[in-house]
Amino acid sequence: MVMVEPGDSVVVLERETGFPILRNLLDGARYGRPDFTPYFKALEEHDGCYEMVYIFTDDGFGIAIFIPKQPSIDADLLAICAKYAVLATESVTELGLS
Repeated sequence: MVMVEPGDSVVVLERETGFPILRNLLDGARYGRPDFTPYFKALEEHDGCYEMVYIFTDDGFGIAIFIPKQPSIDADLLAICAKYAVLATESVTELGLS
């Protein structure tokens, strides 16, 4: 699990996770290109953050990245989230996590 903090760049995030966030791992297409398709398994929008999930193996090994909805978060990271996220079915408040 990774929590993005204000001021973290995508470069720092990619170094921390060990894989590209704004590029598809299979074909190398970068976010913003017309042929780009996201590589993440799921991207959900919660009240105060986005939750980006990558699954790397058939047994479920993966990583969850939590991206706060704050202006100090990397603009490209927020843009990809805004474009591809689906609303989570339960809010953080409903789950008692606020």
